[in-house]
Amino acid sequence: MLKIMYGLLSAKDGTTLWKQDTLLYRNLTVPVFWHDYIIVGDKEGYLHILSVKEGKLVGREKIGGDGIVVSPIVVDDVLYVSTSDGKVNRLYALNVILDEQHSLRRCV
Repeated sequence: MLKIMYGLLSAKDGTTLWKQDTLLYRNLTVPVFWHDYIIVGDKEGYLHILSVKEGKLVGREKIGGDGIVVSPIVVDDVLYVSTSDGKVNRLYALNVILDEQHSLRRCV
């Protein structure tokens, strides 16, 4: 199993600003930055939403499929996520990214 820990380093001097080990052993995708968030997918089909400033896990959404193995992408402020079964999901950006339950809102 792949062990990945995310963290943020200072561009100024390389010191560690934060580390996030909550998602260890989840076989995560390459992260994508989306506004003030870092978004990663995992092998179970979940998107995980981390705060860029604190590294705190602020949300999680089950996208489905047989897992997410390709990094999500952002085009024109819309997040696209493809599951391993070929389903593509479009998700809203900006101020509607998280609702009160910290879930992503899907495009209709």
